[in-house]
Amino acid sequence: MAGGHGALKRENVYMHFKFTPAVTRKILFWAGVVPLATYYMASNQDYKWDWAGKTKTESTYRVAPASSTPAAEEES
Repeated sequence: MAGGHGALKRENVYMHFKFTPAVTRKILFWAGVVPLATYYMASNQDYKWDWAGKTKTESTYRVAPASSTPAAEEES
């Protein structure tokens, strides 16, 4: 029927596992590069945005970008 030997492969992997260069690269990528890239992206965006108390017309950036229109035009 379905399956059969799948469980035996998982249960016996510790007896046949070897750190080959290919396996080592995969482990370093998934256990090192991916978490570091995720941390970098999260920390890069952390202080960029400020959502608290913003209205529809206000910028969500913590430090609002300089306006391209002069201040006199905004008052009218």
